[in-house]
Amino acid sequence: MVQLVIYDEADRIFELGFAEQMDAITQRMPKSRQSLLFSATISNSVRDFTMAGIKDYKMLQIDKDSRLSDDLKLNFYISRSVEKQAALLFVM
Repeated sequence: MVQLVIYDEADRIFELGFAEQMDAITQRMPKSRQSLLFSATISNSVRDFTMAGIKDYKMLQIDKDSRLSDDLKLNFYISRSVEKQAALLFVM
């Protein structure tokens, strides 16, 4: 049973004309599922899809004027291919 569905690049899905298919797929899923939509922009079609097909939604939006936290840290790790799993475990 589907518990979680993720729509990545939702704006592009609608721009490419797949709104009908998205609606048909969504109608076949359990109502109790959790849905996540990711989009670079919130077009009217993405907003309408969200309002019609998803209840109890939360919208997180980062505007161009929003700033990243000064506490955010960025790290780079260089590792050999055979050491990548160990490096990931070290970071986690």
